Amino acid sequence: MEIRNSTEGSGFECPFCQIRSEDLYALQIHVDEHIRQENEAKDREVAIALAGHSADPRTQEDFLVAQELERREREVIENREKQEFEALKEEFGLSENSDYRRQAEQNLERDLYNGNMDLSEFYTKKTTLAESLRTGVDEGSSCFADVLDLLKSLPLRRDVRHRRFCSNCYLYLSSYGDRGWGCGYRNIQMMLSCLRDIPYYAEKLFRGNLNMPSVGKIQELIEKAWQKGFDVKGAEQLNDRLVGTTKWIGATEVAAMFHSYRVRCEIVDFHRPTGPDGSHPRMLEWIRDYFNSFETSRPIPPLYLQHQGHSRTIVGYEESNDGAISLFIFDPSCSKSLVQLFMQNPERSGNLFRRTSKGLQHPQFQIVVMRGIVDSDAEFEERKVLSSTRIP
Repeated sequence: MEIRNSTEGSGFECPFCQIRSEDLYALQIHVDEHIRQENEAKDREVAIALAGHSADPRTQEDFLVAQELERREREVIENREKQEFEALKEEFGLSENSDYRRQAEQNLERDLYNGNMDLSEFYTKKTTLAESLRTGVDEGSSCFADVLDLLKSLPLRRDVRHRRFCSNCYLYLSSYGDRGWGCGYRNIQMMLSCLRDIPYYAEKLFRGNLNMPSVGKIQELIEKAWQKGFDVKGAEQLNDRLVGTTKWIGATEVAAMFHSYRVRCEIVDFHRPTGPDGSHPRMLEWIRDYFNSFETSRPIPPLYLQHQGHSRTIVGYEESNDGAISLFIFDPSCSKSLVQLFMQNPERSGNLFRRTSKGLQHPQFQIVVMRGIVDSDAEFEERKVLSSTRIP
């Protein structure tokens, strides 16, 4: 069928019902619907003729068998697609059936059966896990408090002209319950470990209780931020539920939680590479300038770094004599044994936390940076709708 220019008035005319429209695209959709309905009507006529009016019973039987086979095949395809979708949700932590406690207990049992711990240690860890879930306080087994101090104490390499670190910050690694999905929560803990030593942040975030919140407690805090109206769209994407699940979080959930405590955040979006081979020299320069913007006496919060599928915490940088910039990064997925080796011999293992431009090649990065306290109620309301600064 051809859509013709209307001979009466302006626009185009539908060849089926002669309705006219000046929007050719919209009219094409209208015509396609006519054709779809016409084809369905023809299919029904053929089906009735074959199934009900055929003189040959074998023809009728063959049609019914074919119809049943088609139904079964369609059912198999739908079930397979549903299973694949559920598997994808499990992989990315979006399934409502994912359970934080169950994963922790299963991983503990696996280590027990593999001989990585004895029965006494197993029950101790299981009891500690239950207590952490009950109180909302992190049990501390994945926390390393002295890593940053050791990094700061390392002698400056000959090819480095300058380096700078954030204020005191603890390293938190993923543990039994959040291995594979908990990086965002562990990075929040790293941020908090620094901010609780800065009085104006600590007053808003901790309110006298300086215990580190557990992963489960942070899930609860993000949900409360949603309930206050922060990042409503992000909440909808996660079905308004985090507590007890193994769902991943990203930069927007981090910002929503901090904003709900009147801590001003900025999401900086480095939305494309600015150098060869997918590198981000503009981002590295921005990070260098961020650390250098603080006077010596002022505390420097770390930076939350997000890319597809993972997040980390930037605790410092160094610049070589040739201008190349490297970052010092705390990674929640780092092996506990490697961190322990670093603690024993920092000079030999210092590269564990150093990342050059080649190690930061992703299509896009987002950084969450602390920008002080939100004082006015008007700004507090404005912060409920998240936005980002795009560079370049």
